[in-house]
Amino acid sequence: MRAALVALLLAPAGVALAAPSLTLDQAVAQAMARAPELRAAALARAEAEARLAQTQTAAWPRAVAEASYTPHWPINEIRLPPTPGGPTLTPRAVDDVHRYQVNLSVSERLVDLSRGGREAAAREGVRQSEAAGELAAARLAFAVRVAFYGALFARDVCRIAGESLAQARREAQRAELRLAAGAGTQVGLAQARVRVAELEAELRRAEVQQARQRRVLASLLGLDAAPPLSGALELLARLGSPARSGEPGLEATPPVRQLRAAQRAAAHTARSQARTFVPTLSLAATAGLRYPRALALEFGPVLEGAAVLSWEAFDSGLRRARVREGEAQALRLGAQAEATARELERELIEVEARAASASADLVSARETLRQNEVYLRVARAAVEAGTGTELDVHQAQLALDRARIAIQRALLDAALAEAQRLLVWGRTRPPVADEAGGKR
Repeated sequence: MRAALVALLLAPAGVALAAPSLTLDQAVAQAMARAPELRAAALARAEAEARLAQTQTAAWPRAVAEASYTPHWPINEIRLPPTPGGPTLTPRAVDDVHRYQVNLSVSERLVDLSRGGREAAAREGVRQSEAAGELAAARLAFAVRVAFYGALFARDVCRIAGESLAQARREAQRAELRLAAGAGTQVGLAQARVRVAELEAELRRAEVQQARQRRVLASLLGLDAAPPLSGALELLARLGSPARSGEPGLEATPPVRQLRAAQRAAAHTARSQARTFVPTLSLAATAGLRYPRALALEFGPVLEGAAVLSWEAFDSGLRRARVREGEAQALRLGAQAEATARELERELIEVEARAASASADLVSARETLRQNEVYLRVARAAVEAGTGTELDVHQAQLALDRARIAIQRALLDAALAEAQRLLVWGRTRPPVADEAGGKR
């Protein structure tokens, strides 16, 4: 820490410090930390958990406190008919214009067979939102990887094309001097200029590609401009990684889990609707203060209790239609889950083929590079010995340039295949092998 501070103090004035480079893992983490789609997924899970909490409250008693004041007219009186020879009875007021009530009511539904299905469906909704969040995170990580790999590839091509272009321009200048001195040919000069033109075009394409990928990456990271990138395609492509024989089944992937959870939720909802035919039994108790109370103009306590048996015996087929709807929805979601698993299986086949093709292309490009290096040395030696031509040298140089770029393109294809594999499995990063040889 002290050495870094001393270096900072001794740095020449006006010299800007280089921005720290960004690794792939840092880019993925930064994009996930600010992604609005992941915040939306987290809020969707919070909604599902709140719905689950709502269904769970149905198993607990409800308490309601209320107070009311009601004026009304006319008031109730007790009037008895006169009896011959009997005493004279005067009307007695048992009511008032003013009524007051303060109540505390407690109710509990003892028998409700549909409650368990509603709670199970809500719990599956939480699992569905969890899988949806994992899928959103995997898609975001895939987008970051594609932009990161593309930027690294364009950066490497810019470096290769720039180095070769500088050499090609020197070769073109020497070809011009040899032609002017009578030791060269027009064909050799034309071939040197062709190489310069091809490399200039390749460099321009790589610069445009790099600028585009960096802008996409900056957008994913929430920055105005992407910082310098750290990493090499050969390491990120995981060419030496072991075979994925220990991968879980496709049923464990987020899109399939999401559909399976929705399928189970629909099935629970259908069973819950079917059980609404069974009567429900509820108990209720109320304690309060009322005026008037018990046919008397006084303010006093009142206690009430009730047992309520409710049975919707006939609903014109509404219940059965809802059950059929839930069952059909569960079957549809099950078919979609199976179709999604088969689609992911086909994607994995394509990924494996793409990875194998990239590995074969890489081996071929590296072998081509070695052979062209030998060809270039032989062609130059033949020119020096007077038995070869400059055309052979330029052809070897062009093939050497293409082989170097072909190596980077094969590495890019391998890295993109690895990114696609992670997306299929719904991961944001490759699995890490633990000490026991498993994966986490």
